Amino acid sequence: FQEMNHQLVTATLLLSWTAMFSTACRTCNLTEKAETRQNEILGRMSSFLGIRPDFIERSLTDEMLQNARIDALRDLDLDIEDREKPESIHVFASGNADPEQPSAVFAFSHKTAKRTVEKATLSVYLRRPTRAISLPNSIDLESPLVSVDVFERTSSGEIGAKIATRLVTVPLNAEFSHTTVPLDSEDVQRWLVEGGASLYVVANNEGENLAVMPDDEDASLKRIVLAMKVSGVPRRRRRQAHCTPDMKEKSCCLYDLIVDFEQIGWKFIIAPLKYNAYMCSGDCASTKKETVYGQLDATSRLQATNYNSACCHPDSFDSLDVIYLNEKGEVINTKIPNMLVTKCTCG
Repeated sequence: FQEMNHQLVTATLLLSWTAMFSTACRTCNLTEKAETRQNEILGRMSSFLGIRPDFIERSLTDEMLQNARIDALRDLDLDIEDREKPESIHVFASGNADPEQPSAVFAFSHKTAKRTVEKATLSVYLRRPTRAISLPNSIDLESPLVSVDVFERTSSGEIGAKIATRLVTVPLNAEFSHTTVPLDSEDVQRWLVEGGASLYVVANNEGENLAVMPDDEDASLKRIVLAMKVSGVPRRRRRQAHCTPDMKEKSCCLYDLIVDFEQIGWKFIIAPLKYNAYMCSGDCASTKKETVYGQLDATSRLQATNYNSACCHPDSFDSLDVIYLNEKGEVINTKIPNMLVTKCTCG
């Protein structure tokens, strides 16, 4: 049923694209078509993510935008274009709802398990010591040096071996601070093979654990993140050869269309900061190629689109992985379907 629904959505989108481009198939130049396609993309994203226009236009706070974890996620370069180079993967930790044995739980897909880990870090938030909050002259206190230790939990929930550690100074002038702990790639590789990992992070300061664990009340925007650089990238998607404006190609062809979220002002999009959505343009007058609407006779097809000649439009799409900040201040990772054109056709 899900497959049928996906096919129906894709077919509906193809028909809507055909109708939209038919209205100005010959009159719009490449720049105008690019503007039309970008507006359609932004409208689809706003609707899919459930982001209101007033949120899009409202400036986010510097604290959110400069949040160290968000900056780290931006560095992961989440452009979904497959590349012949190491890829970055991030995984958010979830809790185990056990206050007696708090854990940061990670789960990995079978696809991820086939990758080779080249480098990995654990992103952790530390809270300000309680004593610094309670003392009136805490500004005069010396910032404590603490050891951030990462332990594996056994299948029974017991604390196992220490796998990583890092000494950090915890500032007293901020409610939270952020650090990354380097991990042994062999440990992380083993977790991928096993399909998951359960970790316990402790930053002990006078008997108080300063590390923010997933089930803590203040963990909504300060979740533990496992960032990995991996190789063994899947085969590249097959994409129709595309044209460039300087080629002066007249027939229906696939062109680049870079959607730059920073330039647009969509600050709530964390990654990718921009991506290639692609677009279709060109003359179909001399095109003889059969389309997905081959079962319809030419007269019916033209009447359906209310246009009296064939038009260059998208024929297939890919999805886009997006990390964004929602209106509640939560960082969400989602996949938006039909955001990249992979093939153009005439119809």
